[in-house]
Amino acid sequence: MVPAQYNSDSKTQNWNNIISVSKMEGTHTSGLQFSYLKNTNYWWNDWLIPLSFGFQTKEIQEDTFLESPYQSVTKTQGTLGLSGYKPITTQWLLNIEVDAILGNEILVDLFNQRDERFVFGFGSSQGIIFVPSSQWGIVLQAGIYQDIVNSKLYTFDVGVHFGAGLKF
Repeated sequence: MVPAQYNSDSKTQNWNNIISVSKMEGTHTSGLQFSYLKNTNYWWNDWLIPLSFGFQTKEIQEDTFLESPYQSVTKTQGTLGLSGYKPITTQWLLNIEVDAILGNEILVDLFNQRDERFVFGFGSSQGIIFVPSSQWGIVLQAGIYQDIVNSKLYTFDVGVHFGAGLKF
C-alpha cells in the first residue's frame, strides 16, 4: 500500500478504500446513501481528491408529498463525482463533494396512473470525516448537502447527513 501524501515531511493518509452508509434528512426527502471512495493518491494543493461514487434511495417527506397530486412517490438515484478531503489532523478531514445525479422517480397519481421519469441534477455536500489511523477501521462522517434536480415534486433539497463506514 502506498499512502497518499500532501507534504513530503508531514501527514499521510493511509487508506485505499472507504465504503460507507449515511442517513440523509432533507427539507423534501429522507433516505440512505451508500458510497465508495478510492484513494487516487492525487493531491491538489492540500486537498486529497479520491474517486467517488454512490447510490441513494429517497422517500419524499410527508409535507411535500401531501401538497402533491400523487398518492405515492419513490426516488432512486446514483451519483458520480469528485470529493476533496483536507486534513485537519491525521485522523480528521474536511470534506467537500460535487456530484452529478442520475436516477428515476416513480409517481402514482390519485387515479392510480403510474409515471416513471428520468431524474438528473447536481449535488454538493460539505462535512467532516473521521478516518482511524489503523489499517482497517470504522469511519464516521457528518455534514450538510444540497441537491438541485428536475423532480416533479421539488427542484431543490437541503439537509443533513451522518453515517459510518469501513476503511480498508
